[in-house]
Amino acid sequence: MTIPNSVTSIGGSAFASCSSLTSITIPDSITSIEEGLLARCSNLTNITIPNSVTSIGKDAFRETKITTLSIPNTVTSLGDAVFYGCMHLTSITIPDFVTNMGDHIFHSCSNLTSVIIGNSVVSIGKYAFNSCTSLVSIISKPMTAPTIISTTFSLYSEISGTLTVPVGSTGYDVWMGTGSYYLGKYNWTKVEQ
Repeated sequence: MTIPNSVTSIGGSAFASCSSLTSITIPDSITSIEEGLLARCSNLTNITIPNSVTSIGKDAFRETKITTLSIPNTVTSLGDAVFYGCMHLTSITIPDFVTNMGDHIFHSCSNLTSVIIGNSVVSIGKYAFNSCTSLVSIISKPMTAPTIISTTFSLYSEISGTLTVPVGSTGYDVWMGTGSYYLGKYNWTKVEQ
């Protein structure tokens, strides 16, 4: 599906559960991808997001079949559970101007292996990485570790991974704790680079 540039807004859940939709191009005239726009489009593998988009709403791509996605650096806001249940997603980069990664953002992304966290992120919500059982690499760019809670890294995985952080950064020792579901519980290693 290609949406013409004459369209300036698309309502929430407009294409939700369109199970035969495989590809969509969002036009340059759109600045916001609304809540649930493409949720449960179970065969959707290709989404093109233009540089005009600044926000992506809750559940926008939930339970789609995307394997990777290029999110433009113009995006500053990502809602809760944007990629919930995207079981084919393998890698993702959070843009540098996003400040918050919401609750359940990668919940049940069981084939997600690597995540790059942009340098403006200040907080990551509950169950953000719940059941990300293939995750082996997180590159976090902020000099001060984003705040997390005890359930942020509920990986439920025996696979150890590597957390890569900037040289001289602070606060990441909290992420590496061994209690509850912190990365230390999963025998991850922190590397400064």
